Amino acid sequence: MTMNNLLLNERLRQLYQDNWNKFCREIKRSGTSIGYPFLLSTCHWEGGVPTEKWYTNSDLKVMVFGQEPNKWYGIDRCDDFNSASQFYTGDEPETVETIMSAYENFYATNYSLNDGMWYFDEKGRKNTFHAKGINNFMSQLDEIVHSFNPKLRTVCMWNNISKLSTIDGKPVDNHTHNIERQFLSRVIAQEVEILHPDIILFLTGRYDAYIKESFGLTDEDFIPFSEFPVHDVAKVTIPGVKLAYRTCHPNAYPKAKPDYYRYVEAIIYDIHSNFNNLIK
Repeated sequence: MTMNNLLLNERLRQLYQDNWNKFCREIKRSGTSIGYPFLLSTCHWEGGVPTEKWYTNSDLKVMVFGQEPNKWYGIDRCDDFNSASQFYTGDEPETVETIMSAYENFYATNYSLNDGMWYFDEKGRKNTFHAKGINNFMSQLDEIVHSFNPKLRTVCMWNNISKLSTIDGKPVDNHTHNIERQFLSRVIAQEVEILHPDIILFLTGRYDAYIKESFGLTDEDFIPFSEFPVHDVAKVTIPGVKLAYRTCHPNAYPKAKPDYYRYVEAIIYDIHSNFNNLIK
């Protein structure tokens, strides 16, 4: 693999590797059962050659956060419920590279160009988060982008505000989250620093504590929209990020949050109002 083609990916790998062994030992010592940690990858294969140009050559980069991995098995053979943790297949944990490849493989099979725009597949996978969350937002964003300049190209990196979940896709308990805080506390902020998204969208609902932990924010950094309560939708101030927003998870629609699509429209309107500053 030619690392010159994957400079961002190599920085991500080094980031994850820094505390990987200590993190894995602590997880195994605790006896907790978790699914694959959610590690990102920018690697795509084109003509047998690894590349991240699909990301680096884009004009507008977006990162959309969900809550935690939901049954993020990654690789079919890694569903060993008998081990202390899912990403242990024996005495040693899976490597960082193997777990990053789960993300790489997911993108290779579920994220593709459609009429010159990147979208997650909605036919093969019935996933509310990708359809009502990411694709809905990105399609509206693309309309704005192309109204300014039809040649501009957007891409989206999917992330989760917690890197860990139980094997059945639920939030981890406090003890496991403390392990996550101890060894992975700054990973998300450094992912953002490495990948440098222009826009961040948190579809995380009331996971503000996780956002604050990851970026060192306070309540004052969550700015309400005039027409909605701050806990439903907010503009978020994150140093180094041009625009960031937080609203509810799309699974909350329609019962818990019937106004979900109105929240997204408010965000889109704010992006449109600030677009000239966004593309500088």
